[in-house]
Amino acid sequence: MWPGATWKPALMPRIVRTTRASSLEITLSRNLVDISDVKRKSRKVSKVQQKFMRN
Repeated sequence: MWPGATWKPALMPRIVRTTRASSLEITLSRNLVDISDVKRKSRKVSKVQQKFMRN
């Protein structure tokens, strides 16, 4: 068994079969998480900017 074999097998049965594809899938999911984090941070920044604009 390789590390990627048990990674979300129900969602990605075909891709998880090969180590390269499963690692690609994991990096993609990490990138999606990064993107959502960036959106959350930018939302916080925009709220702060709005507060400054009101003052």
